[in-house]
Amino acid sequence: RVRDVLFSENGSSLTVLSEGGVQVLDVGTYERIFQVRDNTRDADIGPFGRVIAVGNPQTGKVRVWNLATNQLVSVLDHFNCEMIRWSSDGDRLMTASPKLVKLCNLSDTQEKRVLRSHRGGVAGICYSRDGNSIASTGKDRTIKIWNTKTGKVERTFDELMPTPGETISYSPDGNLLACGDYRSGTIRVFDAN
Repeated sequence: RVRDVLFSENGSSLTVLSEGGVQVLDVGTYERIFQVRDNTRDADIGPFGRVIAVGNPQTGKVRVWNLATNQLVSVLDHFNCEMIRWSSDGDRLMTASPKLVKLCNLSDTQEKRVLRSHRGGVAGICYSRDGNSIASTGKDRTIKIWNTKTGKVERTFDELMPTPGETISYSPDGNLLACGDYRSGTIRVFDAN
C-alpha cells in the first residue's frame, strides 16, 4: 500500500512511501535510484536532491542518506517520529512525533530545539520559505507559528479549526497558511501575518 508520494524540489525524482519502505525513482526513467526496506512513516528529500531523511517510529531513528552514493551519513534520535521536513536551505531537519517537534542542525547532528505546546499531539508541520518560522497544527484544534531561532511560539490561532488539523503548508510568499481539517475534509486558508 502506498502511503505518500512526493516530488523533489527540482522535479527530477519521486519518493514513494509504502508499507514496505521508501523508494526514490528517477522521473526521467522511473528507475529506482534508492530504496530502504523499513517500517517508514515519513521521508523527505533535501532541497538540493542530494540527501533523503527517512524516519522509523518503532526504532526511534531518523536516518539521513546520500542519494548519489547510497551511504548513510547521519542518524538522529526521535522516538515515534511521524513527520520529517527539510528547511529550504538544507541545513536543518524538522521531525515531529505526536507530542513534540525537534529541530536539528545537520552540520553537527545535535538537537537544537524541542518544541512542545500542542495538547493531544502534533499532526502537521511545515517550514516557512525563508526558514525563520515553523507552522504546526495539532489535535487540540490550534495552529501555532514558531520562531526557529528562539523555539518560542510567536502566534497561536485558537478558534479557527472546528476539528483537529491534519496537514499544514505555507504559501511560497509566506503570507498564507493552508490547513487541512481531518474530520470534515475541508481546507482553511489563513493570513499568516
